[in-house]
Amino acid sequence: VYKRQLVGNLRVTEVSSVRWDSLNDVVFGGTQDNGSSQQSIEAHDTLDNDSDQIVDELDERISGWTSIHNGDGASQEIVIFDSDSDGVDDRSIRISMSNNFKYAYRQEFDADGDKVGSLEQIKFKSTPSTDDFSGLTNPLDNPVKEDDDGKNTGFTGFAPIPLAVNRFDSSRMVIGLFSIYESSDRLDTVTEVHTGQTNRTSTGSFPWTQKVRALVYGGMKGTTQKPDVIVAGIGSSIWYREAAGSTFTQRAITSGSGQIKDIVVDPDNWKTVYVVGQRSVHRTTDITADNPDWTRISHNFSGIRSIEYVRGTDTDILSGTDDILLVGT
Repeated sequence: VYKRQLVGNLRVTEVSSVRWDSLNDVVFGGTQDNGSSQQSIEAHDTLDNDSDQIVDELDERISGWTSIHNGDGASQEIVIFDSDSDGVDDRSIRISMSNNFKYAYRQEFDADGDKVGSLEQIKFKSTPSTDDFSGLTNPLDNPVKEDDDGKNTGFTGFAPIPLAVNRFDSSRMVIGLFSIYESSDRLDTVTEVHTGQTNRTSTGSFPWTQKVRALVYGGMKGTTQKPDVIVAGIGSSIWYREAAGSTFTQRAITSGSGQIKDIVVDPDNWKTVYVVGQRSVHRTTDITADNPDWTRISHNFSGIRSIEYVRGTDTDILSGTDDILLVGT
């Protein structure tokens, strides 16, 4: 049998998470089996880099992608900050997750798109002087923790792990797989603030129906900043915390969402929460009510995966599916 490759110039891959470095106008993302990759800064530099008399045309935008790490690419996040306190953002940190907590990376860039230092592996310590991954106190989260027989208790396979940057302080972040962890130093050290499931099921599998699915960190209530707010989608429920140090409160979604895929909150009122479920989008105007009133605001669609709140002339809720982009107001 004669075989020959017919891939040609196809560049097809399955992208699971994308972020935009707005400081450098660069897109980066995690891809199935192909690690995480980042776009060249030349893609949007308003220059004719290939001397064909056309600026930033398609071939310039899709060429020059470079690898961040190998393996699988999963959750991505971007941190933009002011490194010299002059009131102007001048640094970005691109965070790329791979299979689990053991494979998380970050790279800092300046405003010219040049690397600052080298790619770092994030170690999720409890304090700067403790062991790697010691901050991951839930045994299901910790990828290096072993039981008395020397077997890993924590998850070491592939699962997207959601993370979020605080809306008001870019040094603060949250991240979670089964428990939720808070950090004040961009994940160098983490502290468990919500304990989720800590045991495997009776069959030895991980409790995936109680996995952390999405996170929001920081919100507004009118003109008042609420930097300690955390809203999490866990399983088929919303869990929230309004004040630092307080326990999380669980709220069921009564309009029938099923397992949560993603969440977003109103930028002016964090208590208004939008949820992507298995096949539809749902909204409540007060997640803190004893029995929140949920409304399904979309028809049933297969493969709904994400949601964003876009403020324009009209408020738009954008939700991505396997096939189309849903737009609501």
